[in-house]
Amino acid sequence: MKALQLIAAGICATAVMSGYSYSSSWYKKENYREPELLAELVDQILPGLPERNQLAGGWAAHFVAGSSWSLVLNKSWRHMGLRPSLPIVLSSGLASGLAGVLIWNTAFKLCEKQPHTSKRDFFQHLLAAHLVYSYFVALFSRPQ
Repeated sequence: MKALQLIAAGICATAVMSGYSYSSSWYKKENYREPELLAELVDQILPGLPERNQLAGGWAAHFVAGSSWSLVLNKSWRHMGLRPSLPIVLSSGLASGLAGVLIWNTAFKLCEKQPHTSKRDFFQHLLAAHLVYSYFVALFSRPQ
């Protein structure tokens, strides 16, 4: 499968994952919206940037990460001779979620101003969100 198709699969899977995160945020009355949390980090890195640009930066970073990770997952599956089955997708989702937790935890530690989100609850949410993400990467990157 061509890299452009895998990037598109990552973008689509990231959009679905973001929908899951926005829905969970609404339901639990917490902020699990990754692009908005990334926008808060952008604000600390580039203070004075207009809020709409911070949010655009948050979305861009989220889609770049999602499309890049799609390439990594697909290359890993191919390298190991695996076809995405439920056990493969679940283990990939768990690995993706753990990587996400490590990356977010590091980002939070590097920032002076912490977001108003329970880290423990957010990290649990990330694990579930990445199960959704991995399922849709597998679905959208299947050969037609």
